[in-house]
Amino acid sequence: MNDVILRLLVGGAVLWSVGCRFLSGRISWIASLSDGLRHVGRHYMFTAESGAVFFAWWGAGLSTLLAIVKLFELWRDRFRIDVSYKFTGDENIGNEILIRNLSSRPLILTHWELLYCSGRWLRRSFESVESAGFDDRDRRLEPHATYTLHFAEANYFSWGHKALNGRRIFIRLYVAGRKPILRLVYAQ
Repeated sequence: MNDVILRLLVGGAVLWSVGCRFLSGRISWIASLSDGLRHVGRHYMFTAESGAVFFAWWGAGLSTLLAIVKLFELWRDRFRIDVSYKFTGDENIGNEILIRNLSSRPLILTHWELLYCSGRWLRRSFESVESAGFDDRDRRLEPHATYTLHFAEANYFSWGHKALNGRRIFIRLYVAGRKPILRLVYAQ
């Protein structure tokens, strides 16, 4: 990133010096940008005010470009969590819920709850299926890493049409420093 900024600065300085040396007699392309160019006959003469206007436009363009790059970096590095599943019909193999940290910073998962949800919007009601035990410690999810919750045998939950009966499966994640996050895991 610093190389790009350095190249832009050097490129701008080179362009300025070339423009001053070789185009001082006729630089009509910059006439629309400034009042610092005097019209003499059919030619435009280079004046000190036009240099100031050129630097002002160049600085404004460069700072706008750098602001766009910074906004892109902030958007790319924002907090993101993805939840997916691997369900089986066998209690011995069990079900898995995958929690992925898609951001470039680690996060701490303090608690989680698996929920059945019935109803929509304001009439939603949740029924707890499973949750992290009180003796479970916090989990650190590294950037771009996956944490798997495994539900087998005693912890197995049904996800078929008859078991859900129109309900959906949600997970509520408690991440340190943030409000609880409710994500849809499975809907029929």
